[in-house]
Amino acid sequence: MEKSKTWSWIVLWVTLLYLVVETSFSSELLNIVGQNASTADITAIEHWGRCISGFAVGLILWSVLTPDLSIFGMRPFKKVSRALIINIVVTFFTMIFVYHWEMQIVHTAKSDNSGTKRKEAVYAAFVRTGLLKHTVQLTGMDSKNINYKTPEGKSFIALLPLLADSDGGLSSKVHGVLKNVLEENTIVQEQGAQGFYNKIFIPSAQYMDKAWTRYQSMVNHLNSAYEKANAAPSFEQNAIIKKANNQFNATFRKAFSIHGYPPATVNPSTVHNAQEFFGLPAIRRLWKHYLHLSGYVPPMMPNESYQQVKSAVWPVFLNDAANKALKTFQSNANDFRDGGIYAQKGKNAVVLLTVPAMALIFSVIGMLIHSTKVIYYLQKVSHKKEDDSESRHVLFFWRAFVALAVSGSVACFFYFWSNDMTQSALYHHLIMEYQKNGHGLWPDWMITWIIQAERFVYPVADFLRNHVLMGFHFGVGPLARTISTS
Repeated sequence: MEKSKTWSWIVLWVTLLYLVVETSFSSELLNIVGQNASTADITAIEHWGRCISGFAVGLILWSVLTPDLSIFGMRPFKKVSRALIINIVVTFFTMIFVYHWEMQIVHTAKSDNSGTKRKEAVYAAFVRTGLLKHTVQLTGMDSKNINYKTPEGKSFIALLPLLADSDGGLSSKVHGVLKNVLEENTIVQEQGAQGFYNKIFIPSAQYMDKAWTRYQSMVNHLNSAYEKANAAPSFEQNAIIKKANNQFNATFRKAFSIHGYPPATVNPSTVHNAQEFFGLPAIRRLWKHYLHLSGYVPPMMPNESYQQVKSAVWPVFLNDAANKALKTFQSNANDFRDGGIYAQKGKNAVVLLTVPAMALIFSVIGMLIHSTKVIYYLQKVSHKKEDDSESRHVLFFWRAFVALAVSGSVACFFYFWSNDMTQSALYHHLIMEYQKNGHGLWPDWMITWIIQAERFVYPVADFLRNHVLMGFHFGVGPLARTISTS
């Protein structure tokens, strides 16, 4: 009995520790769903999700491989220390198995060579930003009553790819200004105008400043050649000057031309200072190339201030990025298949949408199972009397019944406490299509339950993450938690 109670305390505390980590993970998962997470953020949250869910599966076995386990009348884990070591080893290998199993799910989704699905995923990734920014609306959802930044709203966005895939066309339900959605996405990715200035403009300005220095060196060599020609006999002067001009023009073309555009040319007699140099068509074209711009921008100097860049260059960059993304949506679905120009973008979008949904489902399942287990073990450790072999079986079933009854009652409360999200006309349509098509591994009631449960789970989970785990972010960068609107 003493060994049994000691083991119960060990399992109870390890399970409670797991629940703190799991619930905290679920809160950060919803945080990144509610913002525009980068591929690096998704990779980090995916890694942690695999490790945690693997540990959750292994932890289930701690209630099986106990010191009391009897096999053919023998007790292989008679000592608590031996049972603990065996369970740690088994859990470790279980984590490895689950980690690779979940990774295979993502790889399977990513390698699906359906151009239509990949194009839909790219579209859905941008729509997610539009829903959060209110620049698009979903037909059948009342925008006045629905807030996508709430826990239930973020859960819906995380699980939307499953529902939309079942219905076969997210784009038919979206109306709004798509270009605004794309611009908002660019603002997040580039950290706004300040991020564009720091990450793109300044490095290109440093390069262009070196280009001006190089041009001055070229002019100095040309002037030296002219001086040499003036000092040479008259019959040699034309040849020297011609050779110097040819060398100057060849060097200029090599240094400042862009593939696919006419060769760069210049008349050095028209350039007397840096302002005239940066006003040259070839130099303006080169700088626009490094800034990824196609629209008109006035001549720029390397010492342009942030305010000048924000007013004159940033809007052009934003417009170009949105127009480039629009071409993606207007392209044929075959362009998203392997070998197509948008194949990699489609693969990345599939991962960005698959991982949060999968991680959220596994996280909630883990929390439900192990919360039930905590209730069972709390009863067990609070029982002071020594049990005989007969009463032990009775108590097991009674404790299991109480644990299931308590957790089941809470789960039913979550399921029947609907909200504006799950009561909307569009949600009813999507969930009916999902149920009719038998799409995916997860039953339709589970998706509804998760969306409604997060209203109550998220506040607790976020409190634990901030006050028990000291704000741990599971590898997610600050940009996934703060949208820059500058």
